[in-house]
Amino acid sequence: TGPFGSQLTNQDMEGSDVKVYNQRNVLDNDFSKGEYYISEEKFQSLQSFETFPGDILITTRGTIGRVAISPDGIERGILHPCLIRIQVNENIILPEYLKYVFNNTDLIKEQVFLLSNATTIEVIYSETLKNIVVTFPNNIEEQKEIVTYLDNQTAIFNSCIDEITQQ
Repeated sequence: TGPFGSQLTNQDMEGSDVKVYNQRNVLDNDFSKGEYYISEEKFQSLQSFETFPGDILITTRGTIGRVAISPDGIERGILHPCLIRIQVNENIILPEYLKYVFNNTDLIKEQVFLLSNATTIEVIYSETLKNIVVTFPNNIEEQKEIVTYLDNQTAIFNSCIDEITQQ
């Protein structure tokens, strides 16, 4: 999980050295955006929250359970307290496959709802996330085929949507 709020205050995010990735980066799947930075000194105390290329970042409050994958060439940065980072063994499951499961099915949200004690505010806690069950093909090649198919279909649908929007 990202640092506790007391570890990373609004005043801390007025630095200029190391980026703070937040929920907006994940929701927009855009890691170039962002205005919050911390000092190099603050980064040294929060280094365990550093974000690396290929990390799966999950939104934990409000719009919960949305996922983005940190891209190659990402600016050095840390997690905002409203994100959880997952690092997977890519010999077992592909981050792109997991992204589709999180973003395009109700599987995760339903489990979070059943496992959490949340009342009116939807929140994902790391303990809840640890108990989520995700099924996936054992064969990495099959996962790649599924991801490729979904990427292609998504591109077709997006193209149709763009065309209709222009009309």
